[in-house]
Amino acid sequence: MDKIPPGADLTLIPIAPPPYPGYVPNLNGKGELEDMSIAVCATIVALQLILLTIRLFTKLKAKSRLACDDWCAVIAALLSFGLAITVVGQRSRAKHMWDISLASAIDPTLAKIGYSSMILSGPALFMGKVTMLALYLTIFGHIRKVKWSIYAVMFFALTTVVMTPLDAVKCGRKKGQGWGEQNPACEETYVYGVVQGVVNLVVDLYILILPIPIIMNLNLPLKKRLGVLVIFLTGSIAIVADIIAMKFRVDLVKAKDPAWAGFLILLLSVVETGISVMCSCMPTLASFGRRHLFQSEYFIAIRSFLSSSRSRASSNTSSFSPFSYRTSRPKKRLDPYSINMPTNNSVSQLHSNAYVELNDHGSLAPSRDIQRTTEVEQISIHNSEKSAGRIV
Repeated sequence: MDKIPPGADLTLIPIAPPPYPGYVPNLNGKGELEDMSIAVCATIVALQLILLTIRLFTKLKAKSRLACDDWCAVIAALLSFGLAITVVGQRSRAKHMWDISLASAIDPTLAKIGYSSMILSGPALFMGKVTMLALYLTIFGHIRKVKWSIYAVMFFALTTVVMTPLDAVKCGRKKGQGWGEQNPACEETYVYGVVQGVVNLVVDLYILILPIPIIMNLNLPLKKRLGVLVIFLTGSIAIVADIIAMKFRVDLVKAKDPAWAGFLILLLSVVETGISVMCSCMPTLASFGRRHLFQSEYFIAIRSFLSSSRSRASSNTSSFSPFSYRTSRPKKRLDPYSINMPTNNSVSQLHSNAYVELNDHGSLAPSRDIQRTTEVEQISIHNSEKSAGRIV
């Protein structure tokens, strides 16, 4: 600062030397990440709003009280919205160090926004993890080992929030220090960011792996098991964001273009928190589609119209074909005295079959097909006993 001549235009002075001789700094133009940050934050916020609205609507429509995982999702979404606002607010700094002017670096407004985003990122990431873990606790909480392992992972994820007060103290302004002044103590918090990244990655891996063995061991057709599993595997996107963010956290510790790395870490934090909220809404979204979309009058009318059009087209094709002919299959006559009694094991297996559908309360519910099959088996047993009595 002492080498800057008096009266110099600070908007024309970069805060870092150019990467190579002859490079022209982009001091007053748009940053490379400016438009992308707006698009990403707007998309994440919009998708969260849509899915969270569907989730709350489905719960309240079913006259169900909001559970703990619902409130966790609301809190995580609010923190994600606040973090997205701070990221967009400092988008002018979405540049490399050699493209940032000294005037932008000492701007007190941008410094306050950056401080706010740093304070929000830890709680937002933590609540994103808690949202998914609370959902698992609602669904798989009846399994004792799973329940206690979820509690342990929640406690482990709490370390990300513990670091937030340390960041606030280190990066806060001391008495008599302005927001535009450089604070070397804030650079010490970069190591905390690496620890936070490791914790996030471990927790997300646990969230991804936990439902796989439980769902794959269900006594169900493979197609249904995979369908339920896909709902939970959408959280793998958060792991990709964790890995990319870890790379930039390490760059931040090495003082390798800290402005660029720091902005990308915040942007990925918005993505990671938003993905967690959206994934926690997926089970309710499936219930919403099944109850309010696929059973609506408009959907049924469209489906019947398409099926009738298909049947008319197939009948016209068969009537004009010179090689078409009908083959009548002899109907199989049922012997009224033949009794096919199902064993008790098959009926009990149906009753003890695993849960495959998620109801409006967020918990797993028995499939309707299983319930109907059980009823049919019970009726057939009752009728068979009557027939056997007549024969005797």
